[in-house]
Amino acid sequence: MYYTISYSTPFVNASGSFINITFIVLRVNYSRIDIDVRHANITDCQVVSSFNITYGQFDNPVLTHLDSTILSNESMIITFSVKIGRGWRQSLIYVYKYYNLSVYDQEFERIQLISLHRWQTIILLHMRIASEDNNFALVYSFG
Repeated sequence: MYYTISYSTPFVNASGSFINITFIVLRVNYSRIDIDVRHANITDCQVVSSFNITYGQFDNPVLTHLDSTILSNESMIITFSVKIGRGWRQSLIYVYKYYNLSVYDQEFERIQLISLHRWQTIILLHMRIASEDNNFALVYSFG
């Protein structure tokens, strides 16, 4: 089973203040569980890969949606939304692809960035990704 987790960390360097959002894909083997009387420990959990996106802290980024799906060819599609801005905010929808989950430490490739609809900024309300065979569909609504 695969899991996608994320976390954000602020940092400062000579260029200014930033927030880094990190995404990690984990492979968990539930057949290897060490069970004690009251506790169960997963003994086989591996990091497949990870990637980061960095924003200026003044953008005030907030991860609002995250979804993923695995295609028949063992590719993984990850889609997420980040709201940025102060006062008037805008949603940015990203779609990334990891080409083969059986190969560790590959790069994620960004295959889509959605920031405008008919030249207007959007605020995302809902987002979902689904797949069949080697195809996927992203559905979202905005206000």
